[in-house]
Amino acid sequence: MSLSHKEIIQELLTKKNTGEIPYISVEDLYRQKHNDFLVFDTREEAEYNVSHLPNAIHIGYENFDLKSFQNQYSKYSQIILYCSLGVRSERIGIQLQKAGFQSVNNLYGGIFHWADFDYPLFDSSNEITGKVHVYSLKWEKYLFKAKAVL
Repeated sequence: MSLSHKEIIQELLTKKNTGEIPYISVEDLYRQKHNDFLVFDTREEAEYNVSHLPNAIHIGYENFDLKSFQNQYSKYSQIILYCSLGVRSERIGIQLQKAGFQSVNNLYGGIFHWADFDYPLFDSSNEITGKVHVYSLKWEKYLFKAKAVL
């Protein structure tokens, strides 16, 4: 991965995010044991269906229901959130922190960065895929290795 790619993502996240939610790197997440934490996809359902991280639970963004989330998950769960690059997931993370969730992390660079490291992605049939929904043409430039889908 080129330094310029890392700089591009860093510039975007610095501009769009507040930094209130601590980041976890894709490398650290990949090395973790899946039973130690819960991974939530904060993208829309169409994006999630194209591809998502292993064992990710879809919670969405536009229709995210905090009350329902609070009823389903412990405030002491280790939570990792992601979206395309980490912007929407930070916004959901802030809501969770304000609601009292103790361990909330944002995946640095989101699913785009995950795909750029060639880590596994799964489609709606739970089959491995090399595709990632890019949300809009504006965001496609941040995806380097996977096949972009709209």
